[in-house]
Amino acid sequence: MGSLGASPKVANLNKMLTGRGIPVQDNSEQLVIGDSGIYHVSPDGLLSKTVVHIVDINIHAKYARELNEYVKREDFESEYVLEKVHKYHLLQCKTIERAENEGWRKHKYHMSRRKDGYFYYRFVGNDAVAHERDSQKLYVCKNCLDELTAISNTSYSRETFDLHDFLSSSFNQLMNLERTEKYTNECVPNIYQNDWAKISKAYRDQVNYQCESPGCPAPDLSQPGYKKYLHTHHVSFDKSMNDYSNLQALCIYCHANQSNHANLKNLPDHREYVRLRGLSR
Repeated sequence: MGSLGASPKVANLNKMLTGRGIPVQDNSEQLVIGDSGIYHVSPDGLLSKTVVHIVDINIHAKYARELNEYVKREDFESEYVLEKVHKYHLLQCKTIERAENEGWRKHKYHMSRRKDGYFYYRFVGNDAVAHERDSQKLYVCKNCLDELTAISNTSYSRETFDLHDFLSSSFNQLMNLERTEKYTNECVPNIYQNDWAKISKAYRDQVNYQCESPGCPAPDLSQPGYKKYLHTHHVSFDKSMNDYSNLQALCIYCHANQSNHANLKNLPDHREYVRLRGLSR
């Protein structure tokens, strides 16, 4: 994954991601939720792994009466408080899946690239902020760790998990998987990120399922039944570089005409697409 760029807008986003975070509800188009990670998309198309977490807890709710007493004493890092406050999330666990389905409306989630496990957080009640903290320690979601253990064949616990390592590019390489049958409709690299399907779909959504080849004879694949013929091509042919700046949406016809992609012409989808569009092989 690339690092965020140096343009003023991107630099400001980077500052926010490593500071108080970016509200998800207002910026959900910048988020790609994957099976082994959550990614922020910068304006210049760079992807960076992030975490998401709720920033507010109501200390005047019935279940939080005892928590309120700890907050009054400003005992923010006691084990009791750390267990009661919200956890941060690494990937699409059940909690994040539910939040995504609800359009992120129910809770105030933020995206963050803080690597130290301390995040912006607020203790609120009676429509007012009782305590606002720029560095509140939060625990990682146990369900996320269980999911991460399942897909990586490595046992992770709260004690052994290292957030700094998880957000680093080297960790992404550990999550690479070999070719699988679910990518038969695309030219798949020998090694690819196992979030590739979601990154690819998010990119094609962003370009409204239009083939980006300048000479494409029929670039619009947004109609039902045609979307499957639009692939996501790595411009540099480096399959580990999934920044949007290295991606290009190509119909299967244009994709097959790329260097070293002639094998796509042997796929049933290619023959079917050529026939539907009245093209010449």
